[in-house]
Amino acid sequence: MRLVTSLVCLILSASGMLIPPRSADAQTLTKTLVTDQLPGAVFVTSPKRDYRRLFVLQLDGRIRIVKNGTLLATPFLNIGSTGLNKLSWGGERGLLGMAFHPLYSQNGFFYICYTNLQGNPIVERYRVDASNPDLANAASGTTVIGPISHPQSNHNGGCLQFGPDGKLYLGMGDGGGSNDSGPGHAVGGNGQSGATLLGKLIRLDVDLPFPHIPSDNPYVGNPNFLDEIWAHGLRNPWRFSFDRFTGDLWIGDVGESAREEVNFAPAGTAALNYGWRCMEGINCTGLSGCTCNAPNLTLPVYDHGHVSGCNSLTGGYVYRGPLIPGLEGTYIFGDYCRRRVWSFKLVGGQVTNFLDRTAEIVNTGGTVSSISSFGEDALGELYLCDSSGGRVYRITD
Repeated sequence: MRLVTSLVCLILSASGMLIPPRSADAQTLTKTLVTDQLPGAVFVTSPKRDYRRLFVLQLDGRIRIVKNGTLLATPFLNIGSTGLNKLSWGGERGLLGMAFHPLYSQNGFFYICYTNLQGNPIVERYRVDASNPDLANAASGTTVIGPISHPQSNHNGGCLQFGPDGKLYLGMGDGGGSNDSGPGHAVGGNGQSGATLLGKLIRLDVDLPFPHIPSDNPYVGNPNFLDEIWAHGLRNPWRFSFDRFTGDLWIGDVGESAREEVNFAPAGTAALNYGWRCMEGINCTGLSGCTCNAPNLTLPVYDHGHVSGCNSLTGGYVYRGPLIPGLEGTYIFGDYCRRRVWSFKLVGGQVTNFLDRTAEIVNTGGTVSSISSFGEDALGELYLCDSSGGRVYRITD
């Protein structure tokens, strides 16, 4: 452990990230500013084993690189109006997700999700430039899935993650509007309908030819469900993640008018129904066509009720980095507009060690106007994006 920590310290010191001394059991957290020059920052990530660069998504279509602690002037890729002019943005629309292929160091492939000029989510694959690793080949874009017809401007989801199985997962919101209903919504809601990709977690094998459908997806051959579907019953899964040690899946799902929720699935568990629009958190909605608390529904491992004003849960990550040992195995998540951060551990399916981290993370170390996303770097250290303030912070002890 001492050798690993020493190597990590050398790597981070070389990249301009100062590491304060701390005891092995320190758990009090704060944050360190990475950059305050990225308005609309909505996600941060890194390729595997790339310890010197952070890739930050801006809602307006730019992917920016922070390299060795310095924000590079030229975007890695720009699909917005000042670049490829491919997307519509504003509100909940824009550049929403990014994931690097597990073999990115070999094939140079990465994937983005954004809302196109018609407001419909689409996933495209791009390749890094052959001569400059800090630039993408803007002409290399090819469609992976979509555009997915989307009746409203909100609840686009858009989070992309590669799972431990090497497959690409995409979270789609229910299509927007109130109570998963209205024009463009299936009877009984998109979340419960197998005939639409809205309100779903989608699983693709991008190493297969188009349409990239794995043969072991749970509904392949089922006439009542589209083959791409891995799980359903979601409202707006604004950020999901895989535990990099266990492969377990964590989904932060934004609520309607009463409750916010965190959903969970053990590694490899498919075909779960998280309940929306019949359930909002642990509450029965009483909406038409619903059987509440049905045995086929998977309730959240955590939910909480709304307070007055805006409530919008931002899903997070299980901490597996080397720099804060006291945080090992802890799930950290927050709320976009309430600007709150919480953490807990899941032990035997039960929430333990629940802590409100707002005073530590939000109220110290700099201003936070919104919590648009969390993210991981190549080491597993955690970051917080503040889209309204244009800031990215690293969570530290």
